[in-house]
Amino acid sequence: MDCHALKTLAIVIVPLLALAAGVAAQTEDLGNGFRHHGVATPVSNHRGTVATVDGDGNPVVLVWLFDHRGGYGILMIDATTGESVTYPTPFPPGGDTPYASILSSRNRYYTHFNSWFCEFDPTVPGFTFYEQTARQMAMSMTEDDSGVIWSASYPNDGIVSFDPLRP
Repeated sequence: MDCHALKTLAIVIVPLLALAAGVAAQTEDLGNGFRHHGVATPVSNHRGTVATVDGDGNPVVLVWLFDHRGGYGILMIDATTGESVTYPTPFPPGGDTPYASILSSRNRYYTHFNSWFCEFDPTVPGFTFYEQTARQMAMSMTEDDSGVIWSASYPNDGIVSFDPLRP
């Protein structure tokens, strides 16, 4: 994705979130072409947002959703049309939520919370992997040069690794 496409996505992410949530946003001009459109929805919070592409190469925004239930799903927004679909978390969120997530070089969105590690593939789209792991949630995540995803967990200072190319 080129810089112009990323800039366009950045400019439309917040308004699209508001549109997808059906909430009329108040806009504040921050100067230099930036606008603050307010909270996307008064009922749910985002816990990680990335701009990427779907299986057809269309620009999409992935948003982890959080409310009183925990991290209950991923909202996938078509950045061109504003249409959105929510993909429910395939395991019980247990009131917990993502504190760290990462979009990998293979275009997979990862997180680790409520002692579950999961992978969301926007090209499918859907959750393509989830597994119970060390307690409890990632406070940081990274991808190494081999494509292995690493998660540093809290509260027990654990390290979890996931190799997406390993069967």
